Amino acid sequence: MRVTVRRSGGFANIMLDREVDTSDLHPSEAATLERLVAEARNAPPPKSAPMPDAYVFEVEIDGQRHELGEHDLSRPWRDLTEWVLSRE
Repeated sequence: MRVTVRRSGGFANIMLDREVDTSDLHPSEAATLERLVAEARNAPPPKSAPMPDAYVFEVEIDGQRHELGEHDLSRPWRDLTEWVLSRE
């Protein structure tokens, strides 16, 4: 499973981009990523109007793309994006 998170927007519009592939992870980390993805997929985010200076997250999971505003991130989506973005 490959997950890519791109964060753009915000006051300074500084782009942050990370990609994680379960085949490159330790088995326990791969299991964590798979759990986070399953939880996010079970909690579809609401769609609302864009807000000025808010972050926009593009989350791609094995080719399926989701675009979420910062204020649309439910707990499962926030956990997933934070976990992926924290990877080096």
